[in-house]
Amino acid sequence: MTNKNKVKPQTAYLLSLGKRHKDLNKEERSKYNSIVNKHRYHKLKSDPDKHERFNQLNKEFYDNRMKDSDYKEVCYAKRSAARKVKRANDHDGRYRFKMWFYNIQSRAGSYAEPEVLIGCTLEEARDHIMSLWTDGMSWDNYGKSRGRESWQIDHIEEVHAGGDHHYTNLQPLWQIDNIYKHWGKSSLHV
Repeated sequence: MTNKNKVKPQTAYLLSLGKRHKDLNKEERSKYNSIVNKHRYHKLKSDPDKHERFNQLNKEFYDNRMKDSDYKEVCYAKRSAARKVKRANDHDGRYRFKMWFYNIQSRAGSYAEPEVLIGCTLEEARDHIMSLWTDGMSWDNYGKSRGRESWQIDHIEEVHAGGDHHYTNLQPLWQIDNIYKHWGKSSLHV
């Protein structure tokens, strides 16, 4: 019979540090994870038959899942449908602007907070972009691939030319104008 009041090793480690899991640094988290895994699989490793059955069940599960041709299609369809619903219901631009910001984070290689990367909150940056809209711009035609009917968020001074992602360096620009700007030609948009 096991003692339910017994403290798990990983909990004892956190208590010894006086920290919560989310406050651990990289080295502490690595040690914490090794303690968790050692504790979790201790029973399996102590009984070779159990360990072998566990490995066999896992292998069968993953082999069958990967063989199932519908599995990947179903997962993709669910994710795609969820994105479509979010985008369809996003008339104020919160979701689309957040996706734009995540794209900027990954391209910049920095997963910093918005205040660090663009100099303000996402709401403030979104409002700034909306204040610069010209006639015909809305969140319904942001980022669509329709040429003259679509607009994009543009960097006034290009990042590769020394510009940054600060919100004062951002502007809404019609897609066709952004393409011409990129190629160094004058705009054809009226």
